[in-house]
Amino acid sequence: MDCSPVFQVNNVSNIRIFLLSPFEDLQVGDDISFLFVRNDGSTVQRWRDFSRTSRFNQLRFIRIPSAPARIQLRFEVFTITGESFEWSGSTPLIIP
Repeated sequence: MDCSPVFQVNNVSNIRIFLLSPFEDLQVGDDISFLFVRNDGSTVQRWRDFSRTSRFNQLRFIRIPSAPARIQLRFEVFTITGESFEWSGSTPLIIP
């Protein structure tokens, strides 16, 4: 995996997280940014001020599955210059 910097965090304008596989009652393509919470309690969906953001951020998934699950996701990061970047992957096994 290439871990070289792709963009400056303070240039980010929006982050969205989409499902690539069904999860519980959510469908493929659903934006689930509201299910990820930052340390300050705000959701990714409402996160708009990236100016005081550190290079690394921790997100907590707030939906507890009914059975062990791995969630297939696509992350979209948009910059203030109009660029966008996408990554796909899966979560570690989430155990209720």
